[in-house]
Amino acid sequence: MILEKLHLENFKLFQNATMSFMRGMNVLIGKNSTGKTAILEALNILINNNYPIIIDNIVPYFSSSNNTVLIEGTFLITENEQELIRRYMIQNKISVKDEMLPTKVVLAKRIIKSGVRVNITVEQKYVNKTQVSSATLQIFQNVLIPKLQHNTFLFLSNLISQMQHAKSMPLQMMQNEPLLPLSQFAQVINDNHNLISQYVKSLFFKTKTSNIDEFNKLKRYFLDALPEFSDIEIEYDPDIAQLNVFQKITGLNKKVPLTNEGLGIQEYFNILLILHYFNDSIIVQDESFIHMHKFLLTNLLVSLGDSDYQMITTSHIGDLIKSLSSNNIIICEKDGFIGSTKNLSEADDIIKVLTDLGYENEEDIKNIKNILSDIANEETK
Repeated sequence: MILEKLHLENFKLFQNATMSFMRGMNVLIGKNSTGKTAILEALNILINNNYPIIIDNIVPYFSSSNNTVLIEGTFLITENEQELIRRYMIQNKISVKDEMLPTKVVLAKRIIKSGVRVNITVEQKYVNKTQVSSATLQIFQNVLIPKLQHNTFLFLSNLISQMQHAKSMPLQMMQNEPLLPLSQFAQVINDNHNLISQYVKSLFFKTKTSNIDEFNKLKRYFLDALPEFSDIEIEYDPDIAQLNVFQKITGLNKKVPLTNEGLGIQEYFNILLILHYFNDSIIVQDESFIHMHKFLLTNLLVSLGDSDYQMITTSHIGDLIKSLSSNNIIICEKDGFIGSTKNLSEADDIIKVLTDLGYENEEDIKNIKNILSDIANEETK
């Protein structure tokens, strides 16, 4: 599914805020303490029923009389979910006309503090004006909600710490076990972030053995961005008893483990594979791309191109902002205690927004504004 809209009421600094998202890269920008990370936390609370909710930490102090928090997400149903629905209908001999099937779904979580007790209610509904029947309700409960709650989101913590931890991670769970399907792994990863680095390596190795064209395509993305390397390979490394990725240095008959390279190169490799293999999940990460040079970052976005993925992240990186349409950039602001959001394309003064974020070079600021303006003009043609 694709997250189309998020609505927050009485959540942290957001009294009443609605923000829209698109396919591709979505970046939350703003000064410190304007709610960027809070938005990602709201998504985690909405989806993850095991998320430890401390009600006093999410009810804003400006609203002590109102102890009710609402987090509501609107999701577009993609072709993948439509196919799941068709299979479910065939298996259960359900007959529903195509025009009766949902195109959007809403999942909301209402959190109410009553004395020392906290009550959580979950609300689910269709958005389109579909006549609700027992069949459509069955599809909703047995297909869409499990898909939404268990493997629509992939929350990433710090990828670098994951990669460092993976060096010493035992292989017990991998030995003599088949790879988990991606749909199941997305459920596991949100409770154990340290698995992600080794898992994408396993997928990369599986691609090498089963689809050499796809494997060479992924290699080419990496090598085009890093001309100092002549080749990249993945193989079993007996020194660590795990799969390991090696680069061959151009002009030298020598290979170097990926984990010996700079953090930006490691981040590039992992993000590229994650977005490739988990393109049916919404990837959520706070402060992505912090180690990447602008050349690597640009190559990453070019490599992704028109890939069908959705990622939501926070960033202060000007090169990332320059590389995206203004429709993919959400500004977080704060007036006193109250937070608000708007799309960069809706900003009255883009130069002021960029100056507030700390960009001081007037030429850079004007270049960013001109690039965003050119992108916007292209989209309206």
